[in-house]
Amino acid sequence: ARRFLTQTHEYERYSARWWWDKAVVCTVFAVTGTTASRVVSPMVTSTLGLHGSLLGGPPSFTVASLMVMTPVYSVLLVTFGTLAGRHVYFLRVAQRVWRHIFFMRSR
Repeated sequence: ARRFLTQTHEYERYSARWWWDKAVVCTVFAVTGTTASRVVSPMVTSTLGLHGSLLGGPPSFTVASLMVMTPVYSVLLVTFGTLAGRHVYFLRVAQRVWRHIFFMRSR
């Protein structure tokens, strides 16, 4: 299990394995974004009692959705990335997102 969580993938550029890895990464991002957007709207409605949509709703719904979306997206990204076998990569991506939010310099 430890090797699984620390494993990084480096393949020869443009090889079949490289393309497969890029397809997995794109799929994880797509599934994460779709799932986060589907989960956040009902969460905001049920917990805060705000109704609307992200773009067409009241500003309070939009702000609340964006504030809830970031942590939910990060957790889902690491979860789906781990399930896809790319834990280290997606954990680094999630950490980078939080560094950008809090204006921290990357190391």
